[in-house]
Amino acid sequence: MEMWQTLLLVLVGIVLLKGVVLLVLSGFQPGRIVRAIQAFFAALTGSAPVAGAEPREEKELSPEPFRLLKLLQRESRLVDLLMEDLSSFDDATIGSSVRPVLAKARKALAEYVQLESVLQAVEGAQTTVEPGFDPASIRLVGAVTGQPPFRGQVCHPGWKVKSHKIPASQPGAGGLVIEQAEVEISG
Repeated sequence: MEMWQTLLLVLVGIVLLKGVVLLVLSGFQPGRIVRAIQAFFAALTGSAPVAGAEPREEKELSPEPFRLLKLLQRESRLVDLLMEDLSSFDDATIGSSVRPVLAKARKALAEYVQLESVLQAVEGAQTTVEPGFDPASIRLVGAVTGQPPFRGQVCHPGWKVKSHKIPASQPGAGGLVIEQAEVEISG
């Protein structure tokens, strides 16, 4: 291969790599890249910004997805356990420390959320996935080819929420606080 061909391949590789990086940075939304390029050239030339290129206000972060996490922290300190670096502890110490946290978390989960299996089959059992199945409920893995029905082994029966009684979050930034910081004042 001649030197100019090698240089051309390197140049094309660099351009492709930059394109992939831009795509990742844009959250895999090519429209963002186009708007950013249009805004860049509009600013460079001093012309009016392109419609849709003006920055959008970020939506306020909703506390809704964190309500159950907040309950599990309050009832069992599960977040404390998950955030703890356990690498310096031996297995016996971890086991004895984790057991009460998991028991409290299981109790809290059962109190606030009624779960049921997606599939009424145990792990390891054979099952048939019929045509029209919900891909949000059943993930097919392995050698998936053709069209349903599919016959396979249950790796996990899945979980779905049957009902819940999770209290509504409180308005304001406090809804995003999973656990309040605690300060003891000595006097």
